[in-house]
Amino acid sequence: MNPFTMQRLTLFACSALFALGLSAQKQNKTKDGYALSWDKEITAVTDTIRSDSMKVVATQVPVYEVRPAQLAALLKTVVPGAALKESRGLYRAPAVSYPAVSAAPVDLVATMKEDKKAGVTRMALGFLQGGAPLPGNAEQQQAAVRDLAVKLNKAVVQQQVTKWEQELTKAAKSAESARATQDKAHKKASDAGADLQKTSEKKSKVQRDIANNQADIARLEQRWQVSQDAKDLKKLTKMRSTLAKNEQKLAGLMNDASKAQKTLNKRQDAVPDAAKERSASEDRQQEVQRTVDALKRKLENIR
Repeated sequence: MNPFTMQRLTLFACSALFALGLSAQKQNKTKDGYALSWDKEITAVTDTIRSDSMKVVATQVPVYEVRPAQLAALLKTVVPGAALKESRGLYRAPAVSYPAVSAAPVDLVATMKEDKKAGVTRMALGFLQGGAPLPGNAEQQQAAVRDLAVKLNKAVVQQQVTKWEQELTKAAKSAESARATQDKAHKKASDAGADLQKTSEKKSKVQRDIANNQADIARLEQRWQVSQDAKDLKKLTKMRSTLAKNEQKLAGLMNDASKAQKTLNKRQDAVPDAAKERSASEDRQQEVQRTVDALKRKLENIR
C-alpha cells in the first residue's frame, strides 16, 4: 500500500472515531443539554475572597450545570436563611445558622465564577463572625463546604429530575390519549362496518322482494290477459305499485350503502394513523422514562 493511501485511511479512521465520539457525547445528554450520568469530581480547594478591605480564607467547590444566579437561589434552599445578595460580584448573607462550622450565626461571603465551556460554576465560600474571618479548624470548614457542594449538586440534578418527571407525566397522558384514540378509531370502524352490513342485509331483502314482485306481476299479467277480470287487474295494479315502492326503497338503500361504504373506508383509513400515533407516543413515553431513570441514577451517584 502506498504512503498516500495509508495516510488517507488513517485520516478517515480518525474522522470516524471523532464522529463516533461526538455521537456518544450527544447520546449521553438530554435534549436540553443535561448530562445523563455523573462522572464529575467534587473537590474542595482553598481560595481567598476580598471582602471590603480584608482577605477572607474561603473554600472553593464546583457546582455543575448551573448558572451563578441559579446557584445563589439554590443555596438558600440547602442552607435555610442563606439568602445571598450580590453586589459587584460578591455575594453576602448575614447571620446565617450554620452548625457545621459554628454554633453561633455566621456571615457568609461568596464568589461565583462560571466556566460555560466546562458547564460549571465554581463557588468560593467564606465565613465571617463579628466582622472578622471565622476562627477555628480550617479542615472542618473545608469539609463542611464540600458537604454543602454535594447537596447543591444534588439539588441541581433534582431539579432536572423534577423537570423530566413533569415531561413523563405529559408523555404518559399523551400515550393514554393516543391509546383511547386508537380504541375509538377501531370502534368507529367496527360500527361503520356493522351499519354497512345492516344496510346490505336490508338491500338484499328488498332485492328479493323485487324479484318476487316481478314474478308475481308476470303471473298476474298472464292471468289478466286470459280472464280480463277487473279483480285480476286490480291485483296486478297493486303489485306494480308495490314493485315501484320497493324499487324506490332499493334506490334509497343503495344510496345509503354507498354512503356507509365511504364512511367505513374513511374510518378504516384512520385506524393505521391512530396506531402509528399510539406507537410514537408510547415510544416517547419510554424514551422519557429512560431519561428520568438515568437522571435518578445520576442523582444517586453524586458523592
